[in-house]
Amino acid sequence: EIGFYIEKHSPFTHTLVVCFAENTVGYIPTTEAFTEGGYEVGPGKWSFLEKGTDRRIEQMAIDVLQKLKNEINEKAAGKS
Repeated sequence: EIGFYIEKHSPFTHTLVVCFAENTVGYIPTTEAFTEGGYEVGPGKWSFLEKGTDRRIEQMAIDVLQKLKNEINEKAAGKS
């Protein structure tokens, strides 16, 4: 869900979010998952994150992508 959000709100036409890289154990629970409960919300070996971490990650990712897009546009404009 977090990856889909980032892809949908990215300023780029195509954005691909890669997850589960580097063979690590972990889970980023959605805000809704905290209400539902279960192993994903921990605390435990799956996640030590607090409620709302997903929203912060989403916003930070979109901010970074927007900054990158702006830099690309500025460089392209400078070459015109």
